[in-house]
Amino acid sequence: VYEPAPLVRTVPSQQTTFVPSTQYVMQPKIRGWWNPLAAPVQTYEFVPVTTWVPQTQTVQQPVTSWQWQAKQQVVYVPQVVSKIQTQQQIVSRELPQPAAGGLPGYSGVSQPMMASQLRGLGGLRPIATAMAPAYSAPLRSASTANANGARDAFQTGMAPTVLR
Repeated sequence: VYEPAPLVRTVPSQQTTFVPSTQYVMQPKIRGWWNPLAAPVQTYEFVPVTTWVPQTQTVQQPVTSWQWQAKQQVVYVPQVVSKIQTQQQIVSRELPQPAAGGLPGYSGVSQPMMASQLRGLGGLRPIATAMAPAYSAPLRSASTANANGARDAFQTGMAPTVLR
């Protein structure tokens, strides 16, 4: 599995900044020029003059880049283990003993013993009677209907006179 990791390097670069430089310069100034009754006078005074001077310096600037690094991690994966194991199973069943002097198939004594071991149907009806209807009405075809057109209790619908 790879994951991104930051890689920080410092790169030298030139940086220019502007620094204020203030100098005081002597300037002449005429005083009283506005007064008509007095003569104007020239004087000198110091005046601040500010200039911006460029200053270049080398600085270390950080640069971040991303690099893919391999990461070790433990991943648990389920594994199917097939194991074949033999198992012994001993089944014991008591068999009916034949009568003395005869075979089980031919002896009259062992027949009731075998019939007693058979299980009953447990309240289930045989298949032949399970499909039979719950009522037992005699089946009649259309040709065996009464001559007078009477119907029995299981027939419904329109009167036979309407159908003729």
